[in-house]
Amino acid sequence: MVVKYYDSKVSLGSLKFTLTATLPSSDNNNNKSGNDDVTGVVGIRQLVFCGCNDAYLIATLSSSNNRSTNNPVIIWDLNRGVVSHTINLPKHSSLCTITASHQPTKQQHLYLLLRNSESNKLVVYVHDLLDEKAKLVKKIKIGSCDEADNKAATSFAMAINDDEMEPKSLW
Repeated sequence: MVVKYYDSKVSLGSLKFTLTATLPSSDNNNNKSGNDDVTGVVGIRQLVFCGCNDAYLIATLSSSNNRSTNNPVIIWDLNRGVVSHTINLPKHSSLCTITASHQPTKQQHLYLLLRNSESNKLVVYVHDLLDEKAKLVKKIKIGSCDEADNKAATSFAMAINDDEMEPKSLW
């Protein structure tokens, strides 16, 4: 995967970085992550800037089957232009949405709203982006979805208050 990152402070924008990342293979024989549920990654689903002075770019991946089950989240460090973290999702989880903190004086956290495909439970996973391995620092149980929500086109959104650093879930 290639993402071109331009400097918007220049009038026509100049190329600052060409960000690259290796996508997981849909062929289980070549799947080095050991995650057999990664399927048919075809591209980027969502890009989010986060961190102090937008120091990180987060990419969520889409699948050929239109689900995000077990596709990893890729995080680039924009100060260095390299992939700083790859976060694998728990088994049987699909990514609903992401958000992140932007405060320069607080920890840099990434919030992943996940839905368990077996139990329909919603959980927010909070990862510390300043940690070398983007350590999971907290799981926040949100609730569950009805079976009818599985069949309907359900959309999710999440917002955080940077002062409190606690996610607020909306759906």
